[in-house]
Amino acid sequence: MGTSFIRAARTLAFLGLSSSAACSDPVDLAEPLLADLILFQGHPAGTGLGDDVYTMAPDGSDLVRLTTFGDVFAPTWSPDGKQIAFARLGSNHNIFVMGAEGANIRQVTTGPEEKLQQAWAPDGRSLIYLQYSGVGYTGEMSIRTVSVDGGAGTLLTACECQCPTYSPDGSSIAYVSWVPEGTDPGIRVPSVFLMDADGSGAVNLLPRGMWGHRPRWLPDGSGILFSGYNGSGLAYDVYRMDADGTDLQRLTTLGSIGSASLSRDGTRLIFDREVPAGRRLFEMMWLDGTAPRQITDLVAENPRWKP
Repeated sequence: MGTSFIRAARTLAFLGLSSSAACSDPVDLAEPLLADLILFQGHPAGTGLGDDVYTMAPDGSDLVRLTTFGDVFAPTWSPDGKQIAFARLGSNHNIFVMGAEGANIRQVTTGPEEKLQQAWAPDGRSLIYLQYSGVGYTGEMSIRTVSVDGGAGTLLTACECQCPTYSPDGSSIAYVSWVPEGTDPGIRVPSVFLMDADGSGAVNLLPRGMWGHRPRWLPDGSGILFSGYNGSGLAYDVYRMDADGTDLQRLTTLGSIGSASLSRDGTRLIFDREVPAGRRLFEMMWLDGTAPRQITDLVAENPRWKP
């Protein structure tokens, strides 16, 4: 049995993922997966430009700019990898969908309210997103859904919340809300919550004193990756936990990490991190001693592996 296969299986076990995929379809980590592609928002450093949608290979090659708006936020792959949804933060605060190569851009939400932080439903037919009732990111916050064909959004729940994302089976939604820290009710910190797909049964997954932001489901739905802070050391590293909040583990000790995404084979992590030159993308492989490496000179954030 090859060492690359063993490393893949051990990594999947470490992250709490099923190793059945690795057993049935071994991955030679010496060769890149043919469909590997990273989606992210970014702009060239020192230009003063706003963010657009980009894709590239995990080694930083094959960089392609897919939009020219200069105001996009948090692009996300559809479950089949054939479409990309993104929000615009300029004069048109709405959500858009386009083909994976940047063609056929269409607006799917309407109205003057800010709409952002969208995520796909597992069947690819609708999006979940955050909406502010006022302009300038003011007013009531709510989580809503909308068909990818467009139309009026449907209210799921009104809450002080951000970053909603469906579990792979569509039964649950992980999201961020704020909880009191210490005895002063005026001091509130972000935490990762879980609720049923209909907006009911909300529960805080993190222990008191733990901060959490930008949750992302593990590919098999068994757990959640998030950017977290435990109150000591550098703020915001990558953590993982089971879907019920147990088995909480810190996976990096770098600090200043914004969001992270795990490759579908469970062996590689990509994340954005603030460095002296600005926010950049890094990639690392688990359990082989490889240090994180910067993979683009663009100012970039919100990376996503292609499904």
